[in-house]
Formats: sequence, structure tokens, C-alpha cells
Amino acid sequence: MEASSFAGAKQERRGFGELQGRILGVLWAAGRPLTAAEVLTELGDDVVYTTVAKVLDRLQLQDVVRRAKVGRAYTFEPLVQESAFVADRVRGLLDRSRDREAVLQGFVDGLEPGDSAILAAMLDRLNASASPSTGS
Repeated sequence: MEASSFAGAKQERRGFGELQGRILGVLWAAGRPLTAAEVLTELGDDVVYTTVAKVLDRLQLQDVVRRAKVGRAYTFEPLVQESAFVADRVRGLLDRSRDREAVLQGFVDGLEPGDSAILAAMLDRLNASASPSTGS
């Protein structure tokens, strides 16, 4: 295989955790337990059943989803809220970074205008609660 075609093939692979995130997104949106086949149907792309089932099993081992036997199949439902899961992932990425300030700057640079206002208000509340109260 030529080096250029090999490099192109590697670029088509999903990013780390991308499929896991998409599968969790399907489960969060469903609001009810789903089988691997139902998740696969909702994903609607080139993912194969065995890959979806393997990711769901790994999520179950990590206590991110609950697996329950229903008839001959297993259903899966999330055990964590989407916001808590995503926040934990972001903190993990930040903790693994060698330059926290640069990562935070990159995050802030990519915010939509409405997001930056929300973040500023959250930081204001955090700073207000952290500062010592002044007596009257």
C-alpha cells in the first residue's frame, strides 16, 4: 500500500471517543432503554452492529450505562446525565494537558457569543461566592 493512500485511510477513522459520544447521545435522546440494534438504527451510518454492541458493553463496564436483559436481548440506558459526563470529559482533557492556559484559551476562542455570556455569568457567581463577605 502506498504511503499516501495509507495516510488517507487513517484520516477516515473516527476521533477517540467519537462513536462512544454518538452512542451516548442516542441513549440520552431516547429517554428509554434501547437495544444495540435500536442504537444502530438511530446512528444510521456505516457503523456495524458488533461495534455498537462492543461500545455499549464497554460503557456498561465503566458504569456509564446500565444493561438489562429483556427477552433474548439486552437494553441499555445511561446512568449519568449528559452534562455531567461531558463536563467530566472536559476536565479529564484539561488535566492531561501540559498547558492548561492554552487549552482554556482555545476553548474560550471557540465559544459562540451566547456561550461566552453564560460562561462570564458563571465565573462572576463563582468569584462572588469565593470572595470573603464584607461586613456592613
